[in-house]
Amino acid sequence: MRLFLVAALALWVLALGPAPSGATDQAKGDLAVGMDRKPSTRNAKPAFKGVELYSWEAPGKGFTFVLLPGTNRIKTLAEIVTAPGRDHGLTSLKRALEKLPAGEEVFWFNRCDLGEAAGSGSNPQPKIKLTFPGPKVVAHLIKVGEKHRVTLAVPPEKER
Repeated sequence: MRLFLVAALALWVLALGPAPSGATDQAKGDLAVGMDRKPSTRNAKPAFKGVELYSWEAPGKGFTFVLLPGTNRIKTLAEIVTAPGRDHGLTSLKRALEKLPAGEEVFWFNRCDLGEAAGSGSNPQPKIKLTFPGPKVVAHLIKVGEKHRVTLAVPPEKER
């Protein structure tokens, strides 16, 4: 009986074949460049630890958004504001949300590790405060996510 189970498991694993070509990009955590991908490109599977969304308002430029791979740690402000793929405007963020795989979870944060805060020490970046756009914009982005079967987790309005 045990030999039969081992043989069945081996055949099942062999039947799965190699990983799809797009799986390697996701395994590398290539989400930060997701805003630059063509609209027809959509990852096949949700990220293991979800995706983190950060936003801040730049004077005279409006909101900047960045999607980063989910982790078990709080990111530093320096890593957030210098991440590749950050973009200005809601249109770019909506396109990026549309490209995420169905079932993806996006966690929108307004907190970071200030140990390497922008504008302090040797970092020449101006002081940046992570913040959310207004409630109507947040509600609209939640609906965009729902339309593409992407869950956008946002703190309650009083905690933003």
